[in-house]
Amino acid sequence: MSRDQNELFTNHPVSPADLAVVDAIRQQTAPFKGMLNGPQARDSYNQMIEETPAAAGVEYHPDTVGGVPGVWVQVKNALSDAVILYLHGGGYVVGSAHAYRHFAGQFAARTGIDVFIADYGLAPEHPFPSALNQAKAVYAGLIAAGRQQIAIVGDSAGGGLALSLAEQIGADKDGAYGHAPVCCVTMSPWTDLARAMKSAPTRSSISRMTPWRPLPDITLSATMQMIQRFRPCMVSIPDCLRCRFM
Repeated sequence: MSRDQNELFTNHPVSPADLAVVDAIRQQTAPFKGMLNGPQARDSYNQMIEETPAAAGVEYHPDTVGGVPGVWVQVKNALSDAVILYLHGGGYVVGSAHAYRHFAGQFAARTGIDVFIADYGLAPEHPFPSALNQAKAVYAGLIAAGRQQIAIVGDSAGGGLALSLAEQIGADKDGAYGHAPVCCVTMSPWTDLARAMKSAPTRSSISRMTPWRPLPDITLSATMQMIQRFRPCMVSIPDCLRCRFM
């Protein structure tokens, strides 16, 4: 990896306490690895994400932006023209804006910026490129509503979707979106949907959720070249989850 590429990544050292939690999660989920996939896993996944502690002073409101449903996570005295567009994780199959409201609420409370969590359509009911098209619609809707300072944030599959959205906006030669995002922040983004990188099979055993299977190339996959074209961009990868990207 070149020096320029290194500047795009933040690898957080994992504390012994964090490792203990990760090991406990792996032991707890090991018997079910590869079994709870697809829509049948939605209730279990949402229940897990909802366990995130709620931040104080945060309010939640369902709404529609750009024709896409979602949840506003709002704080008092928030910046009027700024917003965080949050794209949730879940492998494009599970997860919801409602389930992520407490998780996103931590961002709102710590930054003083309102968050809109897009409830984009999930596969298989809404196949590619539905999620990407809806993310673009939400972004355009926020711009139309006067939110000119937009940070795109996402985790896991939502992180890959955030990078793909930033790429689509950057590639728009006609400037239809009006304003580029101020930044893109991703947490352990799922960028290799084709599972072509060498770590996919070699580190499958420590992935908590899904065993490795080769997949055809998918356009939605974010690539290093894509990330380099969009600045500022932070890709946060804890050491214990490094296999997600590398």
